[in-house]
Amino acid sequence: MKIIKTEGILLNKVDFGEGDRIVKIFTKDYGKLSILLKGIKKSKKREKFASDLLNVSYVTLLKKDNRDLDICNDISLKRTFNIKDNFWKINIFFYIAIFLDKYTEENDKNIVLYNRAIKTFNYIEKEENKEKILISISYFLFMVIKEEGYEFCINEGNIFDIENSVIGSKISANYKRISNIEKNYINLLNKVDINAIYKLKLSIMEILDIISILELYIVYHLNLNIKKIKNLIREDM
Repeated sequence: MKIIKTEGILLNKVDFGEGDRIVKIFTKDYGKLSILLKGIKKSKKREKFASDLLNVSYVTLLKKDNRDLDICNDISLKRTFNIKDNFWKINIFFYIAIFLDKYTEENDKNIVLYNRAIKTFNYIEKEENKEKILISISYFLFMVIKEEGYEFCINEGNIFDIENSVIGSKISANYKRISNIEKNYINLLNKVDINAIYKLKLSIMEILDIISILELYIVYHLNLNIKKIKNLIREDM
């Protein structure tokens, strides 16, 4: 048994009993953890706000090997994001949080992903252009794919062979036809050229379609039952 201190993004919470709460937190130093906050619902201190979803908080934990829940001795707010009055941005934040919860494993440290999530949240908080925000989401998903060791091979043709990660002319057992716009976008993601993607001047629906392609790829290769972004947001929000 040891005491650890770290910071993390609050991903999920379940209240039970009269005052307790179980929270899933994606931490900088220890990966995703499930922690028990005893009596937090009855607290009148700032620590209660620190346990709200999508905040970044400091936690002090009593951690014991082979135990499903770590006991939280102290939680305090590091920062919150100024999006409370923007329902569209809130849904985008929840999309990332749900993805992180599905993608990460308990106690599996991933500081690169943690830093990228914080950077993406910071960007979304400040950016008002919806198209640019969605482009940042596509980049976030693409980098997850890339860091898993997958690469897209782009040839002549508009058939996306999902199984073999090839865009070309060959139809396989698992494929999707894509437009020239979608192919060009994916090619620019391959080159990590976000500025060139911004210059494409795509509509929200066009970017959502590209995110859906990346989601389809992630579901197939990483075997994740992720929430689809189109189910969380609408163009007219």
